[in-house]
Amino acid sequence: MDHHQMNSFQSIAKSSVSAQFPKISLKIKLLLVLSFTLISQSIQAQSSPTISPTTTANPSSPTSPTSPTSSTSPTSPTSPTPIVTNIRIQPKSEDLNQARLLYEERCVQCHGTNGNGNGNLSEHLQPRPRNFQSRDWQRQVSDLEIKRIIIGGGGAVQKSILMPANPDLRGKPKLIEALIYLIRTFDLSNQLDESQLPLNQRDSE
Repeated sequence: MDHHQMNSFQSIAKSSVSAQFPKISLKIKLLLVLSFTLISQSIQAQSSPTISPTTTANPSSPTSPTSPTSSTSPTSPTSPTPIVTNIRIQPKSEDLNQARLLYEERCVQCHGTNGNGNGNLSEHLQPRPRNFQSRDWQRQVSDLEIKRIIIGGGGAVQKSILMPANPDLRGKPKLIEALIYLIRTFDLSNQLDESQLPLNQRDSE
């Protein structure tokens, strides 16, 4: 109730008291008017909607921190994906010896005795033969791709057609595995670091 309404109510209260109780003293009349005023204020306060201070919107106030259990809480960092180790079993001695003989017969002229790509014919080839000692290449190429190159030649994987195919090795998986193992050993920077090599991939060949 504002000041104007309060004055109006007091005037009405005085008129009502004087009309109902014409013979009482002025002091009692004032007390009755004051009582009516206080009662009116109390009724008005109870009927007015109360705004809780906790629900009052205040754009300038900082946002309270999000509860840890809230659905909007930040997601915990994703655990790093574990490195899958490439388990390579050393070929049997007889298979590895056959792979060495095969390498000397068919590969050494281009790729060199140490696999560095500097064989006797390498100077006449463009592009130059693959350097098996390259750490970057060893980390990028899979065993399956090496197998496809050995059997189908460079053209089988969109590489140089100067790398000849060896289709006669298709039915000799143990020999091919031993030859791939030998090629992997040319990586002198980190001999057969299995955690760094591409995963083996199986195929129907």
